[in-house]
Amino acid sequence: MTSHSDRATRFALAVRALVLAAAAPGLPLALASTAVAGPSDVAADGSGFQFAPDELVHAPYVADPRRAVLSLSMNAVSDVAIPESGNTRWIVRIGGRFPILRYTTSSDHVFQVDGEVGFNGIFDRDDSADNLGWDGVYAFDLGWAPSEDVSFRVGLAHDSSHIGDEYIEETGATRIGYTREELRFGASYDFALEWRTYAEYGWGYEVRAPEVMEPGRAQAGLEYEMDGAEGAFRPFAALDLSAFEEDDWDTNVALLAGVVTHRPSATWRFGVEFTDGRSFVGEFASARETAVAVGIWVDL
Repeated sequence: MTSHSDRATRFALAVRALVLAAAAPGLPLALASTAVAGPSDVAADGSGFQFAPDELVHAPYVADPRRAVLSLSMNAVSDVAIPESGNTRWIVRIGGRFPILRYTTSSDHVFQVDGEVGFNGIFDRDDSADNLGWDGVYAFDLGWAPSEDVSFRVGLAHDSSHIGDEYIEETGATRIGYTREELRFGASYDFALEWRTYAEYGWGYEVRAPEVMEPGRAQAGLEYEMDGAEGAFRPFAALDLSAFEEDDWDTNVALLAGVVTHRPSATWRFGVEFTDGRSFVGEFASARETAVAVGIWVDL
């Protein structure tokens, strides 16, 4: 009899296969057939292709407020800057990053194609939970891990921002067309058992609202997670710093701390978030606010 976990695994593999087919129809047939064949393609020395591996080569930036993740949080804003909005909001983020195809060399270097897709939205709790705005993001990255402690990624990322219909009706706001096509380069280093640091630079090779947008973006962060048994709840803290050329490189700060548990199906985080800087919704990028939130963040 097929167990529930076996059925779930097969379902996850099927979904990832559909995503790969839709996103990269031009993959050579030989490479696709090799990848779908799965574990049998891994040689005795561990080298070879693997389709839908279990882990990402370049881990997500935990405190990054713009990353794709499944989360729900309630924000209290101390200095409201989005016009005609309340100071209590729901932040809803739907999506995540997913591994597609891995190749491991005989010298244990790992190369991997990862995808990312997400919806990041703000809802005004003080006004019938009307949607203020949202960003749709997606990306494809090629990651490289020369060792267990070091990883790099290069990828293409898309960010398209929108204003909520109710917000437009009530305020008469018009969309500036904030859309960013970006080439990004990132590096990550686990410099101790419980510590990680990272840095990334993004170049917007196409910006759809050049009157308010410029190409440069920089990001760096520091993360801590207490070592412990798999599945146990343990403390974590993460700091993310970012800056955009279009803001004259003013620093945006995001700090997330709480407890985390790594389960076979997902990584769950429960915590408190502090943000100070521009809104993660591009249409409101000029609105710099300070906020504190409590919520749940899940990496599937």
